[in-house]
Amino acid sequence: MPEPHESDLLDPANQALAQALQLSLQVLKGIMVLLVLLFLSSGIFIVQQDQEAMVISFGKIQGTLANRILKPGLHWTWPYPLSEVIRMPTNEMKLLVEDSDMMQDFWYDTTSKSTAIVETLDPELDGYCLTGDANIIHCQWQVRYIIIDPYLYYSQSTLPEDLLHSIVCSSIVKVSAQCTIPEDAVLGNLIDKIGPAVKEMAQKKLDELQLGIKIQGFALAHLVPPRQVQEVFESVLKAKTEQDKKIAEAQNYYEQITAKAIGEKAELLAKSANYALQVEKEAQSDAADFRNVLNLPKEHAFIFHTRHYQQVIEKLQEKVREIFLFANEAEERELRLQLNRNPDLYRIQAPKED
Repeated sequence: MPEPHESDLLDPANQALAQALQLSLQVLKGIMVLLVLLFLSSGIFIVQQDQEAMVISFGKIQGTLANRILKPGLHWTWPYPLSEVIRMPTNEMKLLVEDSDMMQDFWYDTTSKSTAIVETLDPELDGYCLTGDANIIHCQWQVRYIIIDPYLYYSQSTLPEDLLHSIVCSSIVKVSAQCTIPEDAVLGNLIDKIGPAVKEMAQKKLDELQLGIKIQGFALAHLVPPRQVQEVFESVLKAKTEQDKKIAEAQNYYEQITAKAIGEKAELLAKSANYALQVEKEAQSDAADFRNVLNLPKEHAFIFHTRHYQQVIEKLQEKVREIFLFANEAEERELRLQLNRNPDLYRIQAPKED
């Protein structure tokens, strides 16, 4: 007779419990598989268009020189904490050189509640820069830079932006110490001198340290004298502005007068040239007439005399109102001239006596 199976020996309750345990085990296995899949899928990441990325596993950057920099797109790596994704922007970034954690870089203290201008600088609170002629200036800078090598940027320094800040500040101090304040006290004239020199010096130091940073540009946002002498600087600037205005007005007046004189000169020269030409033509005409007279025979002198007399009379008629001609044949004659025959015409009243 065959022996009974073990399941046949269990009662229905035990059989139900065994089936429940077996089902739970299968569900647990499914959940574990799902968790593993979720864990692995969490390693999927996206690098944006304005980013580059690197994967660090166990403190070491993964990949070779050719493929360690991940370009924009979909990527996968072992999830955290096995791996860590370091993203770095590829677009231009800005660094403001205004204040550090402890004090102002090159700007005076603005955190004080008092609005009154203090008499002296406080080296513990106020930042400043010294020029080559021992003058004090306050300045604020803006640095525009890009990361050209993410591997060097991350591997060469744990705090690359702080290092960049220190290099820029050091360059500003060195360049400022080589400049002098202009005699006209216009600090704006220093911007074109300091900016390019600071950029060149800072970039040279960054290249030596191989930080993978390229400076795109420097902007000197503000450049002012100490608050204690601000009023004096403003008075000098005001005087300089007034001087430039007066010089411009004088120059404008000079140009106007010069142009007017040149015009008058040209007009006078033209008139004198026309007058000279007219006189020359009249003289030539008179000379021609006299030559014609000289060429007349002596027996025709009476003809010339009569014709010349008529020409003179014609010219006089254009200028006078009445002409009286008297013949020379009469030996005795009585001459009566009635002047002002119309008393109402051309009347002249005698001045009244007081």
